[in-house]
This record gives sequence, structure tokens and C-alpha cells, in this order.
Amino acid sequence: MAGDPRRPDGETHGRGGRGAGGVRPLRRVQFPDGGLLEVWNRDDPYQNTWLYYLDRTDGEHRVLPNPNDVEVGAAICQDWRSERAVIESSPNRFVEVPMLSHQDHHEIFAAFMKTLPDEVRGLNRPSHRLSGVGPEGRAYSIGGFLEEAEAGFPDLNVRDRWHQCRDAALAERARAWYESHGFDF
Repeated sequence: MAGDPRRPDGETHGRGGRGAGGVRPLRRVQFPDGGLLEVWNRDDPYQNTWLYYLDRTDGEHRVLPNPNDVEVGAAICQDWRSERAVIESSPNRFVEVPMLSHQDHHEIFAAFMKTLPDEVRGLNRPSHRLSGVGPEGRAYSIGGFLEEAEAGFPDLNVRDRWHQCRDAALAERARAWYESHGFDF
């Protein structure tokens, strides 16, 4: 029987053999101190200073500075070269955790906007700023919307509601990705 291509050790049954119903149990992913958001709330190309890699053997995350980010600089990348060598020399062991694009964040935001009352969505309608998308599909600032909505409707807790919606959407995307690599969280 061929090993699971997602498993670098070629094991087919996961740790401890097959679970209930003959299904391979999912292993638990381990997040850094910042939790799921540290890994998944990155907005490419705006927040891509750090790259995260899932270690398929133990579910831990490894982090490296992005050598393509101008803020990182060559000196910082030099400090991390041994860690980079470990990751690059083991492509079956490590997989890069994908970043969400700026468009992905605005799609999550557009879904959130549909949950708000019309009067909140209608603030500043002539500029289309609060819809999240302006003329020709150009995205506007989510943070700018939140500031205006909080000022105009403080009782609605729009920022807290946005964080709950965003966190749930990121967790859904993350869960699907980790499960595709044999992990749960």
C-alpha cells in the first residue's frame, strides 16, 4: 500500500492507526502564541513580512522572514538562513501556509456588510466607500469604514461584529486547508 502523499514519513494510518469507522484520525495543529489570526490574517501584498510553514510531522508552525519584502532586509534574512535551509531541504515535510489576497479580505468584508442594517451600509453612499468596493471594482479601506461606522453608530459594535465575522471566515478557510493536510485544530 502506498503511503499518504501528505505524510512525509509515508505512514498511511496516522498516529495510532485508524480511528472509528476505519478513517485516519486528524492530527492536531499547533499555533504560535498569536493563534490562528497570527498565521491566517495576513493580507498579501500588504502584510507579508513573515511566511508561515506547517511542519507536517508534528503540526507546529515555522516562521521565516519573507526575502521579497522590502521591510525585512538582507540582514534579517541572513539571521534566519539556518532555519530557511531546514525548511527548503525538506519540501515533503514543510508546506507554506497560504496568505489571503487583499481581494479575499474584501470578499469576507462584503459578506459582513450584508449583515449590517441598511442605514450603516448607506453611510457615505456617493463615494461607495462603505460598500468596500468603489468604481471599477477598486477596494476601499476596511479600517476606514469601521472608523466611520463606529462614529455614526456606536451602539452597533460594528468593529466587534466585523472581527467575529472575519475570524469565523478565516477559521473556516484555515480548517479546510489544515484538513487537506491531515490536521485539525
